[in-house]
Amino acid sequence: MKRARLPRGEAVKIPPPYSFLLWVALFFIGGALGSFLCLCVRRVPKGLSVISPPSACETCLKPVKFYANIPVAGFFICRGACLRCGARFSLFYPAVETLCAASAVAAVYVFGLSFEALRYFIFLYALIAASAFDLSTMTVPDFITLPFAAAGILFSVPLGLFADAAVGGALGGGILLVAALIYKALKKKEGLGMGDVKLMAGVGTFVGAADVPSVILVASITGAIGGVAYLKLYGRAVSQIFPFAPFIAVSSFLFFFMG
Repeated sequence: MKRARLPRGEAVKIPPPYSFLLWVALFFIGGALGSFLCLCVRRVPKGLSVISPPSACETCLKPVKFYANIPVAGFFICRGACLRCGARFSLFYPAVETLCAASAVAAVYVFGLSFEALRYFIFLYALIAASAFDLSTMTVPDFITLPFAAAGILFSVPLGLFADAAVGGALGGGILLVAALIYKALKKKEGLGMGDVKLMAGVGTFVGAADVPSVILVASITGAIGGVAYLKLYGRAVSQIFPFAPFIAVSSFLFFFMG
């Protein structure tokens, strides 16, 4: 994964007395973005506004207490249940919030307060968003994948990586598109959604052309393992609407932390 720096792009140094506050703030900001993502996952597929009404229990439809909306901590303060009707909240929500919070911290830990930290947080956040939607709705929306790919191209320009990002995007999307077309020709049914194709194109704009084949290979291997696990758990073959975005995300995460 390309990690070229801006010529003048020294990371902002934070004096030790303020570093703890920085990590807390980053964790909270990332968690808040994760909380908003969960709200989008619940409402957007139903055509509901993400602005109003306020967050409510999905069982009794009563607004939740303000402290239940505190990223990550709110779930545990409420002991994972609605304080009005006692309905259990899904672990999906604190998991997404924690991943987003950890991504914000990880990006700044690796790159400092810099342009690259913002670039890689967007990279990680988009992958979490795509995975969250795919797991919940079995779709990866265009309003995630298209801005994701555009961001990868735009962020590559000041780093001098435009050509690599463009080729990486074309290669990432192209490989999965060819695989999807071959599968459909052989099996006479859809085997890979176009959302996954567009997501991989976005990943390619961030990781660059050289790493695209490896990301796809690892995603395919982890996806196959996931399919076998599904078969063992449920005793039936994986359906054609098996979510693949989480495996693209896992593979991309690995290349982020090891690249």
